[in-house]
This record gives sequence, C-alpha cells and structure tokens, in this order.
Amino acid sequence: MGAALALMAGVIAHYWQGVPNDLPMLGVVVGSALMYSITTASVLGFLLPWIMLKIGVDHAPGADPFITTIKDFSGLLVYFLIAAWLLGITM
Repeated sequence: MGAALALMAGVIAHYWQGVPNDLPMLGVVVGSALMYSITTASVLGFLLPWIMLKIGVDHAPGADPFITTIKDFSGLLVYFLIAAWLLGITM
C-alpha cells in the first residue's frame, strides 16, 4: 500500500509542482517520504498495541497517541532530510 500510494503521489507531485518549478526530484522526495510514513504507521499500528498487551497495559487508550506522535515527527523529519539531500538544500 505504501509503494502504490508513494508512486501515485510522487508522479502527481513531479508533474504538478516539480516540472513547472524546475525541481525534477520533488516527486522522488514526496514519494519516498510518503512510503516511509505509511510503512512506519503500519508497523507501529501493529507493534505498539501488541507490546502493550504483552506487558499488561490497556492498549486501547495508549497506543493511538503514541503511534500518531511517532509517525508524524519521524515522517516530517524524513521528508525534510530527503528534500534537503536530493534537492541540494543546505542547512
């Protein structure tokens, strides 16, 4: 699912914003970051509730905030790092 959505979003980003603005790698940046984010969400969506059940903690109220926070922060970090690296932006 991550690969399919990343491919679609990457192609759309490439032709919608990348080509007109002379940023040919924009589609790769968007696609890579989206694939990482979806894969991370899937893995965390399985692992965190499972781990919380194994240690005896109620997983229903606890897992969702952790999954969302970890996925959002890591997804943004990966997006900005890939964008800086592939687009040649110096920090």
